[in-house]
Amino acid sequence: MKALVVLLYAMGNVSFCSIARLLHVSDVAVLKWVRTEARKLPIPEVAGETVVVTLDKMWHFLKKNRQALGLACV
Repeated sequence: MKALVVLLYAMGNVSFCSIARLLHVSDVAVLKWVRTEARKLPIPEVAGETVVVTLDKMWHFLKKNRQALGLACV
């Protein structure tokens, strides 16, 4: 049953609650089973260079509408 839980969750289309209802177990049990199996996996390695991009919606909004808002100096 635990293997089925992990398989269903790993497929990405089934939530903890859906799996629990399907197998008549608690969603907490499903969560614990998935976490236990995940801890056994090796830590994934990231190949290449990682670039982090942060977008600030408020900055974009103010920059775009600064004249309409009376914020010409922003």
